[in-house]
Amino acid sequence: MLGEEAAAAAEKRLEDLQRQVEERNQRYTTLAARVQAVAVTERSSDGAIRATVDANGALTGLQFTEAIKERSAAQMAAAVMTCVQRAQARLAEQVGQVIAGTVPADDRAGQEILSSFQRRFPEPVAEPSLPPRPQRFVPPDEDDGDDLSNRTYLR
Repeated sequence: MLGEEAAAAAEKRLEDLQRQVEERNQRYTTLAARVQAVAVTERSSDGAIRATVDANGALTGLQFTEAIKERSAAQMAAAVMTCVQRAQARLAEQVGQVIAGTVPADDRAGQEILSSFQRRFPEPVAEPSLPPRPQRFVPPDEDDGDDLSNRTYLR
């Protein structure tokens, strides 16, 4: 009799362990799918640029408004990079929310995943401010015959 009770208890423990493994496997499968679905969009401070990144930090969308005409090519490139970096930095926050809703807070794998995102995508530097665009020189209509100090000599 004692042997049968021990065998039944061992079988029950094995069933419980198998159930726990299956539940954990399901949680991690769900977590992986939810993390892969994460995408973040950021806009430039003036709204001229909108960049979207996927869970891997890859750029998946880039949109411009007519306001980009006010920027030089270098300013536009810097603003695009800043938008992308800000979106990537927000990935850790979004993934953290997914993890919190999927696995227990003390789950070591969840903590490692979040830590990985935080290392890969640190907070970006501030977006460069736009200096005023240089004014194009327009020569005066009248020619008074003096020196060319106020206008161009190239025509």
